[in-house]
Amino acid sequence: MKPMVAQAGEKRFDRITFDPEVMGGRACIRGMRVTVATIVDRFAEGAALDDVLAEYPYLEREDVRQALAYAAWLARDEVIPAESAPVRFLVDANLSPRVAEWLQSQRTMPPTSSTSGSATPAIVRFSRPRRAGGKSC
Repeated sequence: MKPMVAQAGEKRFDRITFDPEVMGGRACIRGMRVTVATIVDRFAEGAALDDVLAEYPYLEREDVRQALAYAAWLARDEVIPAESAPVRFLVDANLSPRVAEWLQSQRTMPPTSSTSGSATPAIVRFSRPRRAGGKSC
């Protein structure tokens, strides 16, 4: 399977790839086993660019720049306060009614709604695909 490249609107992160066969599909640099999170963590720990490049000699400056730019792009997500926005929960179809009732009583989950596109919060149920042998993924 060919790795997928990250793209954000007009911005293309051609060095950030996603491949289910590499690091569980997490954002990696050029298909290598170096995740964007690893690079960001190193800077959060106080490492300098030259330190990171010395630790990972197969990385290039542009790799690190794109990893940081991609992380910054992810952090730009709009935050809408829960009180002002409808909420939809995606819940496994195997969730027991007793657990769903308890979650609703705790105001963790809104009541189930069958109307799609409504402004009221809803629980959206889904079924997990089954693997060979009948086990859930």
